[in-house]
Amino acid sequence: MATPGPKLGEIMIAKGWITQKQLEEGLTQQKRSGEFLGLLFLKRGIISETQLAGALSEQFRMPLITIKDHYIDWDQVMKYSSGLIVECRCFPFLQDEKSIYMAVSNPLNAQAMS
Repeated sequence: MATPGPKLGEIMIAKGWITQKQLEEGLTQQKRSGEFLGLLFLKRGIISETQLAGALSEQFRMPLITIKDHYIDWDQVMKYSSGLIVECRCFPFLQDEKSIYMAVSNPLNAQAMS
C-alpha cells in the first residue's frame, strides 16, 4: 500500500468541509475516545459518508470506487472464504493479469491484507 498522503483533517479543511476549530475539537475528542477522526465528524453530522470516503481515498492514494458501477466476477469472489470477507470487511470483485481488486470498508485494513 502506498504511504499515506496529507492528514485527514488537512484534506477536509482544504476542501472547506471543516474549520480549523472543528479539527482541533475533533482531535481533542479523538484523544479521549480513541475513535477515528473521520468517524467522529461523520457521527456529529459535520461531513457526509461520501466526503469521508473521498478524503480517505485522497489520504491513502487509493481510488474511490462505487462497487455498484462495476461488474462483479463471482468466480473471483468464490475463491475467498466468507469468513475472510466478513472479518476483513473486504470484497474481491475483479482480477486481471497483474492485480486482484478488493473493495474495502476501511483502507487501514487494506494494509493488513497485503
